[in-house]
Amino acid sequence: MLFAAAGAALFILTLGLLDPLTRGAVSWPALMPPFGASTVIVFFAPETPASRPWNILVGHFGSAMMALLALHVLPGSPLAVQAACAVAAASLWMVATKSLHPPGGATALLGVITGATPFTLLPLALGCIALVSIRWLIDRAVVRMAPRESALAGLSEPVPAVPQSMGAGLGDLESTLPS
Repeated sequence: MLFAAAGAALFILTLGLLDPLTRGAVSWPALMPPFGASTVIVFFAPETPASRPWNILVGHFGSAMMALLALHVLPGSPLAVQAACAVAAASLWMVATKSLHPPGGATALLGVITGATPFTLLPLALGCIALVSIRWLIDRAVVRMAPRESALAGLSEPVPAVPQSMGAGLGDLESTLPS
């Protein structure tokens, strides 16, 4: 648990160091809200498919591309329409590429709300690379010093499955993710 907290803190501090550079280069922050959610998934639930490097990189980048596409294809549309299309397209992208990373939906939404441009991909790229790299370093430290556990380990009760009456079940979700 301490390694997870250290990794999360190190990642956010790294974004804080990159932030002035990216704001100066492309007028876009490195400290983006979607990275807050990614941090929790990556460091506190590392065994989940959403924490895989593929999911982080492809999920965030594809979602940002869907935001850019929505802004390009729907330039005069209301913000809510652009946002809805971007988030829906990002979700379909992640399912199609087996890169489901829920914070990617926030990346698409943020891109539309702020009027992202292709230059705004630089802070996203730096953040994703930093996240995956720090996770890798923390994994190496944990393997050497202690058995690896996620924050989910030791739960007294299993997380309940989604009832079939609510729509897609857990099996449907698992079939969309890489094995």
